[in-house]
Amino acid sequence: MWGNGQKDGRSALRSFSNVTKHEDYSEELADLTTKRSKVHAQLLKSDLTWKKIIKFVDDNLDKKEYQTVNGDLKTILQAAKQIVGAENGQEAIESGAVFLFKTFHGKECVGHDETKVIKQMFGPFPSSSATAACNAMSRIASHFTEEQLKALIQLAEEQNGDNRVLFGKNIVFSFDMHDLDHSEELPVNVGKYLRESQGGNPGGPTTEDLCCTLYEILASTKSADELQNELFELLGPEGFELIEKLLQNRAWILQRSLTGPNDNRFQALQEQCKKFIGENAKPNYGCQVTIQSEQEKLLMKQYRREEKRNARKEKQAGEDGEVSGEGQMCFDPKELRMQRELALLNARSMPVLGRQREMSIEKIHYPHVYDSRAEAMKTSAFIGGAKVALPESVQRENNKMYEEVKIPHSEPMPIGIEEKIVYIKDLDEIGQLAFKGMKRLNRIQSIVFETAYNTNENMLICAPTGAGKTNIAMLTILHEIRQHVQHGVIKKDEFKIVYVAPMKALAAEMTNYFSKRLEPLGITVKELTGDMQLSKGEILRTQMLVTTPEKWDVVTRKSVGDVALSQLVKLLILDEVHLLHEDRGPVLESIVARTLRQVESTQSMIRILGLSATLPNYLDVATFLHVNPYIGLFYFDGRFRPVPLGQTFIGIKTTNKVQQLNHMDEVCYESVLKQIMAGHQVMVFVHARNATVRTAMALREKAKNNGHICHFLSPQGSEYGQAEKQVQRSRNKQLRELFPDGFSIHHAGMLRQDRSLVENLFSNGHIKVLVCTATLAWGVNLPAHAVVIKGTQIYAAKRGSFVDLGILDVMQIFGRAGRPQFDKFGEGIIITTHDKLSHYLTLLTQQNPIESQFLESLADNLNAEIALGTVTNVEEAVKWISYTYLYVRMRANPLVYGISHKAYQMDPVLEKHREQLVIEVGRKLDKARMIRFEERTGFFSSTDLGRTASHYYIKYNTIETFNELFDAHKTEGDILAIVSKAEEFEQIKNAARIVRALFEIALRKRWPAMTYRLLNLSKVIDKRLWGWVSPLRQFSVLPPSVLSKLEEKNLTIDKMKDMRKDEIGHMLHHVKIGLKVKQCVHQIPSIIMEATIQPITRTVLRVRLNIAPDFTWNDQVHGSVGEPWWIWVEDPTNDHIYHSEYFIIQKKQVITKEPQLLVFTIPIFEPLPSQYYIRAVSDRWLGAEAVCIINFQHLILPERHPPHTELLDLQPLPVTALGRPEYEVLYKFTHFNPIQTQIFHTLYHTDCNVLLGAPTGSGKTVAAELAIFRVFNKYPTSKAVYIAPLKALVRERIEDWKVRIEEKLGKKVVELTGDVTPDMRAIAQADLIVTTPEKWDGVSRSWQNRSYVQKVAILIIDEIHLLGDERGPVLEVIVSRTNFISSHTEKPMGLFNFRPSVRPVPLEVHIQGFPGQHYCPRMASMNKPAFQAIRSHSPAKPVLIFVSSRRQTRLTALDLIAFLATEDDPKQWLKMDEREVLIATSTLAWGVNFPAHLVIVKGTEYYDGKTRRYVDYPITDINTFIYVSKQVFGLYIIVSLADVLQMMGRAGRPQFDDQGKAVILVHDIKKDFYKKFLYEPFPVESSLLEVLADHLNAEIAAGTITSKQDAMDYITWTYFFRRLIMNPTYYNLDDVSHDTVNKYLSSLVEKSLFDLEGSYCIEVGENADEYTDLPAMLDVAAHHGWLVTALNITNLVQMGKQDSKAMAPRFPKVKDEGWFLILGEVDKKELIALKRTGYVRNRNTVSVAFYTPETPGRCIYTLYLMSDSYLGMDQQYDIYLNIVPAQGTTEGTEARSHLALK
Repeated sequence: MWGNGQKDGRSALRSFSNVTKHEDYSEELADLTTKRSKVHAQLLKSDLTWKKIIKFVDDNLDKKEYQTVNGDLKTILQAAKQIVGAENGQEAIESGAVFLFKTFHGKECVGHDETKVIKQMFGPFPSSSATAACNAMSRIASHFTEEQLKALIQLAEEQNGDNRVLFGKNIVFSFDMHDLDHSEELPVNVGKYLRESQGGNPGGPTTEDLCCTLYEILASTKSADELQNELFELLGPEGFELIEKLLQNRAWILQRSLTGPNDNRFQALQEQCKKFIGENAKPNYGCQVTIQSEQEKLLMKQYRREEKRNARKEKQAGEDGEVSGEGQMCFDPKELRMQRELALLNARSMPVLGRQREMSIEKIHYPHVYDSRAEAMKTSAFIGGAKVALPESVQRENNKMYEEVKIPHSEPMPIGIEEKIVYIKDLDEIGQLAFKGMKRLNRIQSIVFETAYNTNENMLICAPTGAGKTNIAMLTILHEIRQHVQHGVIKKDEFKIVYVAPMKALAAEMTNYFSKRLEPLGITVKELTGDMQLSKGEILRTQMLVTTPEKWDVVTRKSVGDVALSQLVKLLILDEVHLLHEDRGPVLESIVARTLRQVESTQSMIRILGLSATLPNYLDVATFLHVNPYIGLFYFDGRFRPVPLGQTFIGIKTTNKVQQLNHMDEVCYESVLKQIMAGHQVMVFVHARNATVRTAMALREKAKNNGHICHFLSPQGSEYGQAEKQVQRSRNKQLRELFPDGFSIHHAGMLRQDRSLVENLFSNGHIKVLVCTATLAWGVNLPAHAVVIKGTQIYAAKRGSFVDLGILDVMQIFGRAGRPQFDKFGEGIIITTHDKLSHYLTLLTQQNPIESQFLESLADNLNAEIALGTVTNVEEAVKWISYTYLYVRMRANPLVYGISHKAYQMDPVLEKHREQLVIEVGRKLDKARMIRFEERTGFFSSTDLGRTASHYYIKYNTIETFNELFDAHKTEGDILAIVSKAEEFEQIKNAARIVRALFEIALRKRWPAMTYRLLNLSKVIDKRLWGWVSPLRQFSVLPPSVLSKLEEKNLTIDKMKDMRKDEIGHMLHHVKIGLKVKQCVHQIPSIIMEATIQPITRTVLRVRLNIAPDFTWNDQVHGSVGEPWWIWVEDPTNDHIYHSEYFIIQKKQVITKEPQLLVFTIPIFEPLPSQYYIRAVSDRWLGAEAVCIINFQHLILPERHPPHTELLDLQPLPVTALGRPEYEVLYKFTHFNPIQTQIFHTLYHTDCNVLLGAPTGSGKTVAAELAIFRVFNKYPTSKAVYIAPLKALVRERIEDWKVRIEEKLGKKVVELTGDVTPDMRAIAQADLIVTTPEKWDGVSRSWQNRSYVQKVAILIIDEIHLLGDERGPVLEVIVSRTNFISSHTEKPMGLFNFRPSVRPVPLEVHIQGFPGQHYCPRMASMNKPAFQAIRSHSPAKPVLIFVSSRRQTRLTALDLIAFLATEDDPKQWLKMDEREVLIATSTLAWGVNFPAHLVIVKGTEYYDGKTRRYVDYPITDINTFIYVSKQVFGLYIIVSLADVLQMMGRAGRPQFDDQGKAVILVHDIKKDFYKKFLYEPFPVESSLLEVLADHLNAEIAAGTITSKQDAMDYITWTYFFRRLIMNPTYYNLDDVSHDTVNKYLSSLVEKSLFDLEGSYCIEVGENADEYTDLPAMLDVAAHHGWLVTALNITNLVQMGKQDSKAMAPRFPKVKDEGWFLILGEVDKKELIALKRTGYVRNRNTVSVAFYTPETPGRCIYTLYLMSDSYLGMDQQYDIYLNIVPAQGTTEGTEARSHLALK
């Protein structure tokens, strides 16, 4: 390390003198390893090496002498081996031998100096080895002259450059920067002492170490006499002179180092120290300054001492607590702060060396950190060949057999003034209930009480095992519960608490503990681990979950949007956080990072509590958990153990395994005996069940042989006799045998009662030595005074080899040492091999900071975040890493993570390094096809494979294996081989998970045979049954003998379904079992499937699959929710799956036998395949499956579509072409657009019928206005009717046209909807009627009587593609009727159907698929991609997002706001003048003209209340849209396909954008379908069939249809008929021959009429609902002039209605009172006129028009005035008329009379 020393020496000089040299850092210094190896090589070249010694001997001696000397050299080498330790390798041994060669050169025996030098170099060593080496050296020396040897050693030294002066050695360092002579005042030369005492030997303590230690001693409060002894112990006899000088100048040294208010020297020193130090580089310059080690560390210690001193002063005011030297120090904390800031500033520009921060981690004093180690002195020693820093009080023993290090127990921490014990009775009611049975909290709990119980702060508690951390967790749980109490009631559905325990065993124990404690509060605690699965319902009903890190990771990986769970978590408790540095650390890191990011993004409060054993770098862990170190960091060292612990570490030296075991037994026996002699009980922990017996027997044997057995016997007494009897009753032979001698065993393989017995006997003192396995430490709280861990090798089945006992286990076992009520201290003894001694020492004395293991699993965790959608690009991934512990440690200790100093200096927040990591991992994942990584933009997107890996917890390496080996044609054997190659297969229980993952992969790759095979294999593994055995083996109620017989007789499930129970019983020779078997047979889930197919186009089929459950439900067998199934459509010839779906048959559906309808689309290809299969397979049950065949033999594909209208390249037409200035001023534009130009002539100058299909936004409303203007011009007395499908659209038109047409053109515009019904006069006067389909249908039904219906010259139907929607039939009927009305006036047709690309603004569409069976989480997982879409496609232009429900608008908005919150500029969307992002339900697509640059359609399903499930928007809608207005483009929330198109039509603002963008987010299984529908037109099919009867009824009532033939003719007018001929299979028509169509229509009409008759609509019977049709019947009667019928009907109407709103409870809707005026001729029974008038308040005049008889003369008409609501109010009047011929009319003309009535 000389090179580093030199550099540091230079920088040191710079600061102390005015000499400065510009240091050029550009040279490649970054790679320390290469530098070190160069220095090493240089040293080897120049230094004295073993090879050089051998060469020297070889050169200078003859052969005979050489052999003798060679033997001696081997002896030295052997001695070196024993001193250095064989495990350190040959190189170390050789350099040790050289050291011995130099040390003993010229010495006759091993003296005090030599011993000291060797001890300083190697720590304790076997003296025999040193003596052997010394003797050998003497013998070697005798062969050479003194000069030869000197020459050899000097030669090396010269080459070694000892004659060079190391840089800085010749400089006298002083305190004064200017006056170098000052140093004369301080004649203390530490360097000189070191050189003398060590004889220049390397490897001893460095100058700084010594200076630091000396300063510590001098600054203490001890008297000079005490110090003298202490210094002598430290420095030995050579240090007399130095000790004298130090004591003489003590006060002066201390004063010089800390005083001088305006003195800058201090800072200079401080800065220098920063540069000097770094564990890797300890330079060797001869510095003569006493205080020269880490200044800040000293300062802090000084500060703490100062505080303590002040506290003491206050406590013992008046006593003389000051000692010379210390009393003179003036100390100013502000100055300290200043110095610290300055030092930090300077440190920025300085090279930072390796591990400097760890050494000085304890810089600031945090209020709740009780860390004696940071303040105590350490001595460094070589233990087992490694350098270890140990507490000062350590005792060591080293002999041939073992090395022992004993760390005595620490004294308990004295209780401070502020400490107040918290009593349970002082808590609130909730606290008292939870801590029932406890009097008070212990010390640690009392110290943390305030923060835990009364604040929301994140906390990290580091405390020894057994210090009561569980109750601290309890305090935070209670704080959380108290926040959700309202009016004395706990709101249990507002919060969840998650407790993450490292082991399943611990999780079970914690679940029990918290359940008991929280039961009085009614809080439910459940375990959620690999063994204990919970259903969604159970999780919802639970307030606290106890889980393992892996399980919680999986849960949060999946449920980002499951509002139910992860967003309700308010408190996350992580137990045993110090596991961060073990294999499972990365899991903890990913959980915490995910939680912290959720807190930031959702701005919700999740409190984190970390519990851990004592660990050295607690500040790093606190930073990682976002704990405020001044409030939430609590660190308690060993002094806070309930019983202080003394630790003994013993390392057995021999490497021979047999001897090792022997020595371990020996040492173990000695340790046990020592404790037994002192009257204590001992627990000996071994690591295998059989080892408990072997060890117990061996110990007992040794005790007997050595005559010590008497000490082990239990004192006889009445209790003992009782115990003896219990033991003798046990069936365990070894237990009975061992007990009389005071020994016993305990392991998980024993019976529960035996284990309990042993536990009781031990706690009652009847057993002295208990040999047990680690399960006892985890599961049962059974303390002993001393615990011995015998051996640290434990067999890991997972690895198939022995591994080291985990530190967690050791801590847990040591936690059992010391019985709180009896012992002053406990003892923990660990017996291991010599090579592991330092490992356990450093772990248990917390020497090594815990590092992060996250890099190893970075790929898996990054993939999980990408699959979750929380990381979508490199920038976010870099941010995500900053939340991990890896990031904290990378900054604290860059070298360990491969970051050079130079890189760290240039990039202190490691942004570049993190980016590099992310890009590398991104490439790896992309190569494995787990994600798609676009390096140019930095975007990540998840793939099916990546999502599967994340959800099934499959590692990246395993996925690579799958990619390499897995294909569609593997056999079961191949699959098992692939599974066994997976990393996760280390534990066989993971097989099911791996197979499930493979199943999902095969399903996504659409391999039917493989999918089927894997689903079955995963069930085989889950059930532990092969597929060929009887499925009844899945029932535990059937005895094995019966099952075997079933299999012998080959009784299949289908056979048994048809047999009676007694038949089955007889066959099995077991009559009674027949019933049970029969029940089980019917409980195996089974379904019946029926499929019908409807071609939608020539390439797309719609399948309607009816699934009926066919089994008996039993809660014990099936649970209480439902049975899950997988269903897929496979093409056997092409081995491909076209559609797959997961569905659940609910319990209710099984019980009520209610069928379920699945509707989906699949592609079809020409030539037609023979058949497809629909296969349904149960997700859980073996032998539960069904197949349904789709046959294509009789399939007729629909006709091809007519071609699109090509858009002609015409000159845009100016608005002046209208030729009417009053029309021209209505338009703000000057020219029509291309589509309007092309259709202008047809609309404005002809009377053609026109169908215009064009994308939304093409200006179709203007087209409608052109047609309306033609009517105004040509037929001024006629009317125009405009029908829009939604009231919202009607309202939009009315608002527009009221101004433009009514006010500006003076034409009357009337709205006619369910909300607005104007009176007849208004309608009669209207020029333009705007209405809805239903309303116009109602009005036009009685068109014969309504003159204004007959006056309609044009009917404009907007959005006619809705024909395919559920309201389609109404549109169909209106058009059919209109055609019928104008029937035989033949008019030419104008058909314009433009292609979708003909848009005013071009549209770019992106479709993304999302997996997930559940709707809400799937919707939530779309939010991040939606946010990304906005960022990338439309960062500054308006965006419309369509969702399916009001709830979704809110959830989506909240998520987008959360994502914005994490951006650098959260207000970026507020900067536009217009509203930036609007989230709407699909109705907005229709009602509001609000185009946006980007439209996002989020999900294409909506919740159907009738069927209680999510269903797709009807595809026809989508098609319609596409076909007719072909406008599907935008990001859209599809309500119906129509909606999808409509929504997409909102993308692109004609006046602002040159292109629109649409992003459609859909369920992944529907992605292909939507792709298809966007690019090829889907025809609109008719929905009239379902409601044909209603419409026939209306026409019959209106009199349009009077016979079956009329009905047939009527159908031929409909749209249904047109489509029937074009796409016969869709409507179940077999072929299109004339006869077949006639038969089909005939049966259709018959069925409808039969239904109508059955519901008494045609012939009225005694049905209450006939009232609905009475008004219609009255119309019919009036139309035919049936007087008696009309009077009877009116009478019926009165009977039905009793109510001012008329009291009419049986009338279908609220109605007003009214009156009928009926004019009839009684003689002829003919009805002349009928009129209904409204409610009469006072006098009223009503006129009735009627035709008089054609022949002149007298006649009598009768006028009936009848109430339409009440009986008994009818009146009648006779009217006498005299008819005279009219003047000037030709004969035969009908006369029209008016009758006015008052």
